[in-house]
Amino acid sequence: LKDVLNYPNPLADQTTFRFDHNRKGQDLLVVIQIFDAQGTLRKRLTHTVTQSSGIVDIPWDGLDESGRRFGQGVYLYQIEVKSQVDGQKGVVQNRLVVIN
Repeated sequence: LKDVLNYPNPLADQTTFRFDHNRKGQDLLVVIQIFDAQGTLRKRLTHTVTQSSGIVDIPWDGLDESGRRFGQGVYLYQIEVKSQVDGQKGVVQNRLVVIN
């Protein structure tokens, strides 16, 4: 994984997670987990990318698992990308800022 980011950051309503990878043409399982400052999992996004060509964009509406908007603050997100061909995976963590 490389060039991992989310934009806009800080976010008010929504954001898009973006990354590049070296598994072009492979099917990928992408799991994005967002944690609060206490380490509690607040949101989990699972996405399958078919025949990916490189850069991947995954939008997120800014809502938690209960459908509520995230409160203002700093969160940690983790993106895990796993090849459906050979099972190899990459994991990256980064910060996400929510403003209201």
